[in-house]
Order: sequence, then C-alpha cells, then structure tokens
Amino acid sequence: MRQAEYYMALLDQQRAQVDEDIADRYMALAKSHANGDLRGMRQVRKVIRQIQREQFALDCLREALEHRFFPTLAAHASSAHCFDVEIARHRSWWRIRIPAINELTKARHRGDVEMRAREQIALSTGIPIVEVAVEVFGDRL
Repeated sequence: MRQAEYYMALLDQQRAQVDEDIADRYMALAKSHANGDLRGMRQVRKVIRQIQREQFALDCLREALEHRFFPTLAAHASSAHCFDVEIARHRSWWRIRIPAINELTKARHRGDVEMRAREQIALSTGIPIVEVAVEVFGDRL
C-alpha cells in the first residue's frame, strides 16, 4: 500500500508538471496566433498534442492504481465529456469530423482515429484529454 501511495504521489507531481507545460504551450499558441505566425501555431499545436499524450498516459496509470489499490477513490472519478465523431476514408487518410466543435482533423490509420479525435477535442476545448470520450460513426473497414 505504501508503494502504491508513493507512486500515486509521484504521478500527481508529474501530472502537475505536465499541466504547467500545457498551460505554457497554450500561452505560446496565443502569442503565435496574435502575431499571425501560422507555422509557429502548427509547431506549438504539435507539441501540445505530444504533451497531452503524456498527460493521458499519466492519468491512465493513476486510474489503474486507484482501481487496484484504492477502489473508493476510483468510484469518485470525474465524468467524461462525450463527443460524436464522423469518419470517412479519403485516399490513404481517415478524415475526422467533430461536429460539436466544428473541427476537422485526419489520421493515417483507422486505429489512430479515436486518439487523434480526442487530442483535437482536448486541444480545441481545453478539456483534459482523459475526460474526453468519443463515439465514432461512419466508414469502418
């Protein structure tokens, strides 16, 4: 139990650092947007998506520890925000449309569609990626 508590605290510290990194990147994104720097905006968004993947992994690890060692904490987990996602095959890509936020994105592989949609929603709305759930509709292979 002590090891589980230690790792929970460690994950919480890392999560706090990731949250700070994301906040800093959003500030950089706003600065790039204000300056009209489209290339800078693309680069910052790419970095934000990478940090969000790290955030998601940390949250999954923490959730697994909670479920295994602290089931009463796991019962009070935050609710997810669910978004419908429409996909369609377009040449060698999957086109992903998120009507609720009027966004489009794409993924190379079908297996990447859900995570890519979650990343885009988190980036656009500011909702932590772990709280984003998607329901995929459309073409399936």
